[in-house]
Amino acid sequence: ESDLNFNPFKYWKGKDNEAKLKTWRKAIDEIVDQILDVYTKGFNTATSSFSQILLRFSSTQQKVDKLMENLKESRRILAAKPDSLRDLHIKNKRLQKILDILAKVDYVVGVPQQIDHFIHRKQYLHAVKLCKHSLNMLLARDLNSFGALEEV
Repeated sequence: ESDLNFNPFKYWKGKDNEAKLKTWRKAIDEIVDQILDVYTKGFNTATSSFSQILLRFSSTQQKVDKLMENLKESRRILAAKPDSLRDLHIKNKRLQKILDILAKVDYVVGVPQQIDHFIHRKQYLHAVKLCKHSLNMLLARDLNSFGALEEV
């Protein structure tokens, strides 16, 4: 007969041989199960990690979508009231300028008392410098426009 048609199991007949085959099959099955456990643990771990990453991506995508929605709403609100925002900005600038002028006026109002103090202590150079600085402030464009400061 040809070697291609060889069947080794036709010689394995009998109870002893069947018991040996069952024992070997059981041993092979256990080894295969152990090998599968080793490889499936890595696969299961990778699958679990991938699931967690996917969940985080989904969560982040939802947050980005919400942020974009909020940004669009903010743009819509700002576009609806540009005149009032511009008016508030102009008013804010004007009030800041007024506060700056009032601070300068308050400083200039206190200068005569400081000059008297310097003269009393015979610190004439400080008195002259303070007087010069105050006069420069009074002659500055922002304070010069107030007629009420002419007396000061």
